[in-house]
Amino acid sequence: MRQMTTQSINHAAKSSRLLAIGAALLLTSGVRGQQFLIGNPNEFELTAPQLDKISGTTEARLEQVRALVADKKWDEAVDTLHDVAASDADRLVAVNESTFLPLSAYCQLELSRLPAAGLAAYRRRQDAIAEKWYRDGVTSRDPALLGRVLDEAFCSSWGDDALVALGELALERADYAGARRAWQAISPQLRDPLGRPEWVALAYVDLSQHWSQVASRWQVRKTAPDWLAYPDTNIDLADVRARLILVSIREGDFDRAKLELEVFRRLHPQAVGRIAGEEGPYVPALERLLKSARDWPAAPRDSDWRTFALSPTRNAAAPLVVGVRYPAWHEPVRLPSVDDHRLVRIPPAGVTGKLEPIRETDRFLAYHPLVVDGRVFFNDPRRIQALDLSTGKPALTASGTLYQLDAVPGGEGPAVIAPAIILGNGRVSIAGAVAGVPRYTMTYANGVLYARVGEDATGHSQTTGQRREERLVGIDLRREGLLTFEVKPDDGSWSFDGAPICDGQRVYVAMRRSDVKPHVFVASFDAATGRRLWRTSIAAGDTPSSGRGEEVTHDLLTLVGDRIYVNTNLGVVAAVATADGQIAWLRRYDRVPGTIREPTPLCFDRDPSPCMYDRGMLFVAPADAPTIFALDADTGQTLWATNQLGDAVNLLGVVDGILIAGGNRLASVDARSGRVRFVWPESDSAGIRGFGRGLVAGHEVFWPSRDKIYVLDAVTGQQTRKPIDIAAYTNCGANLVAADGYLLLATHDQLMAFGSLPAPPTERKEVPKQPEVAVAQ
Repeated sequence: MRQMTTQSINHAAKSSRLLAIGAALLLTSGVRGQQFLIGNPNEFELTAPQLDKISGTTEARLEQVRALVADKKWDEAVDTLHDVAASDADRLVAVNESTFLPLSAYCQLELSRLPAAGLAAYRRRQDAIAEKWYRDGVTSRDPALLGRVLDEAFCSSWGDDALVALGELALERADYAGARRAWQAISPQLRDPLGRPEWVALAYVDLSQHWSQVASRWQVRKTAPDWLAYPDTNIDLADVRARLILVSIREGDFDRAKLELEVFRRLHPQAVGRIAGEEGPYVPALERLLKSARDWPAAPRDSDWRTFALSPTRNAAAPLVVGVRYPAWHEPVRLPSVDDHRLVRIPPAGVTGKLEPIRETDRFLAYHPLVVDGRVFFNDPRRIQALDLSTGKPALTASGTLYQLDAVPGGEGPAVIAPAIILGNGRVSIAGAVAGVPRYTMTYANGVLYARVGEDATGHSQTTGQRREERLVGIDLRREGLLTFEVKPDDGSWSFDGAPICDGQRVYVAMRRSDVKPHVFVASFDAATGRRLWRTSIAAGDTPSSGRGEEVTHDLLTLVGDRIYVNTNLGVVAAVATADGQIAWLRRYDRVPGTIREPTPLCFDRDPSPCMYDRGMLFVAPADAPTIFALDADTGQTLWATNQLGDAVNLLGVVDGILIAGGNRLASVDARSGRVRFVWPESDSAGIRGFGRGLVAGHEVFWPSRDKIYVLDAVTGQQTRKPIDIAAYTNCGANLVAADGYLLLATHDQLMAFGSLPAPPTERKEVPKQPEVAVAQ
């Protein structure tokens, strides 16, 4: 490890005059570890996020609408509401203290709350054009035209018909999330009064004992819903509920289908219709379908590992891993060691003293490799590398390098991190604060490998009009690693906040704009041309650096059908439409309150922390709050929240309705209620601490500690195998990836694979080591 001397730091201070005030740099402990925070003074506050809300003038006009409604002046109310919706359509309105909608959607919500006379006045104005959009959309099978009915005329006489048609189209393309979202919006009675679907609200209710209370509460509504649902459909709800059960069966969610069918029997015992090509009574038809579906062959699990957390939903179990006890490669492959950039406390100007770390640290686990078609891919700030999965030797090119970022003219290329010392090409960062640790993730989609390369810093205290040495790249693996996609930030105030995700046609990425408070956006680019299609503002908020210096973040998006979910770690979670970037809903949560000092809460180590999607639920473990919570993915309604998992760092997956979370210990949580089922080991003093990101494979959880990998049953928490000893390779854990029968370990500076057989006894040849990435001296 290179040492920074007092003389070199003082020289940098004199040459730049930026270190005159000094800086305090913090490196957190390794037990909690994978984040560092640097700042002077060594404290900060996280205030509520700033949102792009409607103006006071617009709010006054909404109050005018409410007054007109109270006076039953329907035509004036509808006309005013139409004008208001067109004025600031994308700005946000608070539905309650936590949930926000774009003004256009909020106006639709207000219309849905009108009494019959008000709706009639609205429909006289809107039905003609809504009917045309609907009929043209059905004829052409165009989701965009049907979506226009919902966006601009949701409460017209054709809104519920458009929802039915959109659900049918989504089901045909196996978009179960989209089908369920459309059909559940046909009536408020398809959710309980709190906005929860049957699957969650009735999970642990004995319907045989409590049905009368359930039915009364479910069907009698005293207040208007906080979510958008068609107000007065004439579509038979038995038809809708039958289709929702069909979605659960097609999705393979048989427990959910069973509960929904039990409710259906009580609500619609004699209902008749056509389902799954069969005409007749619904109940026996659905019973037969559910019974036969249990014998359908299970969908094969992808043996590759194509993105962070395996899938774009950030929730997928790898295939069962069998017998991974032997090193499969002759030599581990060396990775650039992130902790080569150890940061130390710098005394204020004029104060003499010893330079020393704020406290002892372990090495950071920055790397999250991918596996595609028998090859391992990993990246650092400048390179994308490929290895053969079975041997660990370079793949695709002689050196294994698929991409290398050109050096900065006159310098050594971008620095791995931008602390308050000399950077590449002699540049000097402002001395103030640095927060974060680099993370290296990628995404593979439609034959192309996407990554973010360049400077790690995503937040900057000072910006220029010049672009930073940073970009998104796409490498086509079908065409010998051809660079087919490349985009750069607009200027020095913008940065790509983490690796992108792709649906094959469009590339989506979180972006960060440096300002007094960092501002998070979501952007979409055409995968073929790199042209930006849209960019949507989500929120701005305080961070540990608070604009005082460089900051490293890595916000990853979650992609489910035609929606993107983003956890900003700024007090906000949002859902965004893939088509146009329109915010569907935004949910605000409470951040860590008050002045934060060291040691920081363990939640600050949750990075990356994308939302995790499972069967209509969204699980969030933000880095700025100790709470873990579940939201309804369609509406943003809170389903549950818990403060019992403050030491949980990684959400690993959902198995049989159980959420698995890793951190200092491994935790199992009921996904529908938030109730903690087990924590392993039970005691903090058991001498076992987790370190690194584990994974779910089959029904097992692989959970790394400092020198072992424990394997437990996800449901019972019992150990299913003897721990895998990795002490010969690391004493600070690893990030795990499972693919093609191999278990990959990415430590702080090595990448290795374990398999069911040891490496063949061939001539030992050392894998060429990568050159060190330039660091400040």
